Amino acid sequence: MEDIDFRAARGLDKQVVRSLMHESDWCAATNTFSWWARPESGNVSRAGIGQKACRDGFTAYFATAAQLFRELELARADGSYAKKLRALGQVDA
Repeated sequence: MEDIDFRAARGLDKQVVRSLMHESDWCAATNTFSWWARPESGNVSRAGIGQKACRDGFTAYFATAAQLFRELELARADGSYAKKLRALGQVDA
């Protein structure tokens, strides 16, 4: 997060990003945080926010939509769907 180049034309609002970086207050104030992006947009900001949350003592879960849906499909097939949903519900960011 600290190394984000705001000069690149990605439409990032510097004030918003800085507020997200401040001790991960957003993570403590909300029940969940999801960041969805187009595959071609890159994941630098999303990964940075998750890593920053982890450095501040929170947990994070990273997956593409395809990975998440596959995990849920497999959990449903093997009977661990409820357990998987509970585990995902315990993730902070």
